[in-house]
Amino acid sequence: MKQILILISIFTIIISCNNSDGTKENNRDTISKISIENKQVIKTDTVKEAEIELNFIDNYKYLSDIFQKEDSLYSDFEKYLALLNSEMSSEEQINEVFIYRNKINEYASLKVDKYYYSKGENNQELWQKVEKELISIGFLPIYLEGMYVYLDKAPILNDAINKYASDPFKLKFKFDNEYAKVAGGEYPYAGLEEYFNAFEPAYKLFNKYKSTRYYKDIEVKFKTIITEFADIHKVGGECFEGSLHSEFYPWSANCEVPKLFVDKFPNTVFTPVFKNIINDMSFFETKRNIYLVVTDTVAGGDIYEKAQNIVFSYLEKGIDVVHSVKIKNNEDKYVNYIVYRFYSDKSKADSALVKIKEIVTDAKIIPVIVDEKEVVKEI
Repeated sequence: MKQILILISIFTIIISCNNSDGTKENNRDTISKISIENKQVIKTDTVKEAEIELNFIDNYKYLSDIFQKEDSLYSDFEKYLALLNSEMSSEEQINEVFIYRNKINEYASLKVDKYYYSKGENNQELWQKVEKELISIGFLPIYLEGMYVYLDKAPILNDAINKYASDPFKLKFKFDNEYAKVAGGEYPYAGLEEYFNAFEPAYKLFNKYKSTRYYKDIEVKFKTIITEFADIHKVGGECFEGSLHSEFYPWSANCEVPKLFVDKFPNTVFTPVFKNIINDMSFFETKRNIYLVVTDTVAGGDIYEKAQNIVFSYLEKGIDVVHSVKIKNNEDKYVNYIVYRFYSDKSKADSALVKIKEIVTDAKIIPVIVDEKEVVKEI
């Protein structure tokens, strides 16, 4: 979503290569192997104590063409497969599998990216077989405009999780799977309500298990989801996501999201926010003379993350300060304004200012324009 979904396909790691001297090949018969079909099992302690050599060509015909022994991170990939096919008996063992999956995600994404654009893009029959193998080991290919961009999470170890995992672990597991199902898409904000299934387990973690490591693991995505649910405005009769956007691609959004949220989640701490948005949504009709009702200013460092955290701090208190608008101020510097509402009607902005001043006493109105390059500037 937003910067996360748009930029997530850009990876910056460099995969180096090492040459094999053949020693492992000579010892192949004496080293543990994994076979999903034959249900051979490698114990976790064996994985930790010795380097694993895998002969998975028969079991992963297409993956063996993607991941090569010469890759510097191949040993981590081996260990992940070994852990994945180990006999599970505790939550810690299960969690170790997920830790290794996260560890190799960028490596795997890059390798799959190279394979897709060299062989899979123009051979859908081949690519469907590759995709099936990837899903079987817990990786779900994500596409943007029909093109592969990165790997997300696919469900794995369902039986073991049901048997051994704690409730917080199960909620994180459900969140990861639901989030991956709807990530990507040509218009990523047009179906924000599709993230409701991911919001549900995330909210339970937030509400009941905030101190656990599992909530910490999903906290950034959870904050992104709820702030984007709230950061919707109208331009004419259409709705858009974020800032003062008015271009359909990729900012087009569903105007019904606030109402759908209230209907599905009537008793959350965020519900009052969406009830207020339904009755009073920000809007503008022209890109000139838009009046921002500003509560906070964010400058310096990662202004996006800081701004998101401030907006979230309002939302979790049920306060409908819902927008973050990046602008170029009169000093020609970029800052983020945290905004209660904005309107092209000055009188509505004045009324909104009176209302929010009951909570944020130093709130103020700042008039802006949006130039031809979609840069927001103070007037």
